[in-house]
Amino acid sequence: MHGLNGRYTGYFNRKHGRAGHLFQGRYRGIIIEKDSYLIPLSRYVHLNPVRARVVERPEHYRWSSYRGYIGREKECGWIEYSWVLPQFGRYRNGARRKYKKYTEEALKSKVENPLERLYGQVILGREEFINRVKGMFKGGPLSQEILERKRLEQHPALDGVLKLTAKAFKIDEDSIRDRGIRANTARKVALYFAKRYTGLGNEQIARYFGGIHYSAVSKAYAKLKEEMSGDKKLSNLVDELDSQFKT
Repeated sequence: MHGLNGRYTGYFNRKHGRAGHLFQGRYRGIIIEKDSYLIPLSRYVHLNPVRARVVERPEHYRWSSYRGYIGREKECGWIEYSWVLPQFGRYRNGARRKYKKYTEEALKSKVENPLERLYGQVILGREEFINRVKGMFKGGPLSQEILERKRLEQHPALDGVLKLTAKAFKIDEDSIRDRGIRANTARKVALYFAKRYTGLGNEQIARYFGGIHYSAVSKAYAKLKEEMSGDKKLSNLVDELDSQFKT
């Protein structure tokens, strides 16, 4: 899709004597748990032109596949109708009427946007489905094209970071989370690994460590790296811990 969009943009710009982007944003494909979400998502997409006030009814939009779904025009060979329509009935004509009724019910009242439940910008499904898909990504790097790849990769939880750090420093976990203790090297180490390996944002990490300001996470990370350069013992300890997070 990246190549197709790029080539078409170049063609369009040459033909019309223009320059720059043609499409808003990047192409995005998502993984859907079809049993739970494909039908409401299909309806939501077909009603996009209506919500955008481009047309009054979904079948009036020229570029929509909706008319093929409801039998207002011949089905296109390159559009997949064979999962959505059979959910509304065994026979095609009856299924089309029921799908049309289902879709147009949403014209009368506001319906939930299924994409609000999107996980990591690429997975739409229940928790079990999300975990199953994430498991498929385990063991290899994710493409740079996946903008939210950090959330999809397998990471240690904050509790795991805290437990390993406390064990390495031979102190209790509460001593690390306590924001009132000064010169707390173990806390800085835990913040360092939380930022490096959990895939969470600074605000989430900050809340876990006693509600500190999110900027303190980055500061602790940078401070520890600085201290490691002048403290061989600390550097060796962090390296040993680092090897445990990588296994």
